[in-house]
Amino acid sequence: MVLRLAILILLLGLTVPVSGETLNSCLECHSRVVLSHDFVTDSPIALMDCVGCHRGNPQTRRKDLAHSQRTDADYAWFRLVDTPIMNAARQSIDRFACRRCHVQNRKGNTLAADLDQLLAQRSVDELIQALLEPAYYMPDFALGEKDRQLVILALLAGGVNPLEQDSDDVTIVHFENPASEEHPFEKHCGACHRVLTPHLGGLGTDTIAPNLSGLLTPFYLKNFKDNQLWTADGLTRWIKNPRQIRPLAVMPPLDLNDQQIHKLIDNTWPATQGELHP
Repeated sequence: MVLRLAILILLLGLTVPVSGETLNSCLECHSRVVLSHDFVTDSPIALMDCVGCHRGNPQTRRKDLAHSQRTDADYAWFRLVDTPIMNAARQSIDRFACRRCHVQNRKGNTLAADLDQLLAQRSVDELIQALLEPAYYMPDFALGEKDRQLVILALLAGGVNPLEQDSDDVTIVHFENPASEEHPFEKHCGACHRVLTPHLGGLGTDTIAPNLSGLLTPFYLKNFKDNQLWTADGLTRWIKNPRQIRPLAVMPPLDLNDQQIHKLIDNTWPATQGELHP
């Protein structure tokens, strides 16, 4: 009986951790890889802490469980914040204005899901798929492989130190309201634009013009004029005569008086467009 038990232990390759140590089965298969990590010798992350960068489950020898939500080498940089690739990743979040709708790295609007929760909830493959097939009110950025990698690296990095959630995930609801003065966005804008709002859900039905979610917040693209942010005053001027702001603008002027414009802005982009994180 003792002999059978000894053979079984050898076959399974089991090792008993020394008291106080945590089993790290990663090193049983990947020890040579760990020894080759010379490019991160100055990292504050211990090289023996495999899951710090690669995720997975180090306390099992079953490959399918050990590799659960595993992060490949291309995406394992998210913990190494002071590297050129992570600097580029952070810039990509601003370039694509992800925070116009989302909280990312503890900053942004809460019009859509908190991206800092994705590290604990989603695999890299799921994040790639979400960017390839965007949700209904998410702009289709048509990202190339390199830009997808940068965005995902930033998303993973933001999840290292997320804000504590004090509410449920945002649920996007879309109602096709009648195009009337009671629903000014649908009447004047929704045939070309879409927008997420904190109080009315998703508005608009088409994507031939830019997504206007979070337009009057610091997180929208700085593309009003001369790399300036959009303001209520600037938007009013744009609505009255877009080509006065941008001579080659495709959008025609809207025949609205000041009262109608103010109602459109207040109805669609209220002062608090979702709780704003500084």
